[in-house]
Amino acid sequence: MTAAKTLVTAVISAIALAVPVRALALDADASLTRLIQVMNESMPPHSNPAAIAALFAEDGAEIHPFGEPPGGPYRGRQAIKGFFSGFDPRYQAWTHVEKSRVVGGRQAVGEGEAQGHDPATGKFLSLPIVFFFEFDDSGLVREHRVYVDIHLVKEQMGR
Repeated sequence: MTAAKTLVTAVISAIALAVPVRALALDADASLTRLIQVMNESMPPHSNPAAIAALFAEDGAEIHPFGEPPGGPYRGRQAIKGFFSGFDPRYQAWTHVEKSRVVGGRQAVGEGEAQGHDPATGKFLSLPIVFFFEFDDSGLVREHRVYVDIHLVKEQMGR
């Protein structure tokens, strides 16, 4: 084997050994994409709050700094599951439409719209939303801060 082939073999071996370690490293972008996909698949009318809560760390948190819904902030998977269970009677066909995101390290910040329908009137609701995620080493959500003006629901409903 020539020196060049030996060097190439050594480099390829080093890369091959490094790949599994790198594959275990957090990919916040992929974690965020998965979370939004699961949220959209699991909100009413499909309603699977357990699937959403499973993407949070056991001690994860759901926080709404502009005004906590009753019972918030929500800490732990059971509380987070309970929070997302509350969407079923309040909204129909709820989804998150992402407009932009910035990801760095274990954190992601995104902007979008939360959209759904009021079950009583069928009226379409659209709320501008900014969200912040912090992920743990395994890609589970440690903290989700949601910045949304929930009063826009009343305004859009004409109340």
